[in-house]
Amino acid sequence: MGNSRADIMRASGQRLSGTFSIDGSGNHAYSRKAEERGGSYLSKIFKKHLGATCIEYITQKRMEKAKELLVHTTMTQEEIAHAVGYTNVHYFSMLFKKQLGETPGQYRRQVRK
Repeated sequence: MGNSRADIMRASGQRLSGTFSIDGSGNHAYSRKAEERGGSYLSKIFKKHLGATCIEYITQKRMEKAKELLVHTTMTQEEIAHAVGYTNVHYFSMLFKKQLGETPGQYRRQVRK
């Protein structure tokens, strides 16, 4: 697999709902290169091709999915947190508020008005 933007997005998209590691321990397309070149290799590739770090990109994609689930399902915040890859609902809620300026509950109430 190359280092094109599409390759990177495809590899990261497969891992959004699970835990993600850039230290070479994750089971993803770049793990061997990350091991050989150090954990910062994947971050550099992401930043170069996507304009964001790995964590920023993954968080953004997880929040997009969370917003979708908040609007179109009756899933609880805890269920949504787990569905998008967070095991701690409080951490998920904190990140959601940091990214979007409101809690998941506030967001759901606002868009359902």
